[in-house]
Amino acid sequence: MILLLIMSLQVLVALSASAKSKNIVMITYLFNESEILAWLDGGKPMSNLRVQARAGEPLAPYKEARILLPPSSEVADISVQPASNAQHIVNDIPCGHPGYALDEEPIIMERDPGIYGSDGLYPRKAYEVGSVESFQGYNILRVRLYPV
Repeated sequence: MILLLIMSLQVLVALSASAKSKNIVMITYLFNESEILAWLDGGKPMSNLRVQARAGEPLAPYKEARILLPPSSEVADISVQPASNAQHIVNDIPCGHPGYALDEEPIIMERDPGIYGSDGLYPRKAYEVGSVESFQGYNILRVRLYPV
């Protein structure tokens, strides 16, 4: 049995436009618990989440947040905090498998015992900071959020 914690997440981005002023952008992302549980139970697609499938590791839903930054600002700090928590017990979370060509036999991966046999959190963090990209003069911060 696995304890599944589904979180809505609040992203706080501290910006520094100059040495004198600091601004904070705060965005809350709400995730649909029943949709995530239906995906785990029967593989039903999730409307706003993708699935990370690293070989041997548990499948992990995520959202790629793209945050538009104000002009002439730089990211000084990022923090992600749970906005709400819901706990569920699940029996199994399948693991990812490497990709293969249609004319090849699929490779079946064994579960990583360091992850599946651990009492630790997976993924270890609720988010991963990506890059700051530019589009038509606007800066966009990419953050991968893991609600589970």
